[in-house]
Amino acid sequence: MAKNELPKNMTEYRNMMLNIHMDALKGLVRPADLKEHANMYGKSVASAKVQLEQSVFLKDGKGVDFLKDK
Repeated sequence: MAKNELPKNMTEYRNMMLNIHMDALKGLVRPADLKEHANMYGKSVASAKVQLEQSVFLKDGKGVDFLKDK
């Protein structure tokens, strides 16, 4: 995945988060920026969780495509 490319699934998303964390450990990301990244990632993962719970509740069997490694 290129640096400015959007992740295609949760595995790529998780790797992107880990790369930002590693950059922070190297001093390449300011703590304030890291906090903003963590906030955004937490909210987007929470929204995926809501979608998944809705799918289970409605028993539609579709799930959330973003959570699947293809």
